[in-house]
Amino acid sequence: GVEALSPRLDPERRQILLARAMLFSALAREESRGAHTRRDFPDRDDARFQKSTVVRLERGELSVSFRPLGEEASW
Repeated sequence: GVEALSPRLDPERRQILLARAMLFSALAREESRGAHTRRDFPDRDDARFQKSTVVRLERGELSVSFRPLGEEASW
């Protein structure tokens, strides 16, 4: 979301958006990998999550998706 990086938003709002994006990303990744560990998903799941995580802000809503490693961003 370009809006999240806009200088028009106050620093506190940008920090809140970043924290929410990180939380949404962590919750969507149903596995443990490196420093990201989850008690409910204690193992790595390469088949589902050896990918890049993409968080977007569109119309005020965050969405999480995954793309293959090495694939160029399309924004």
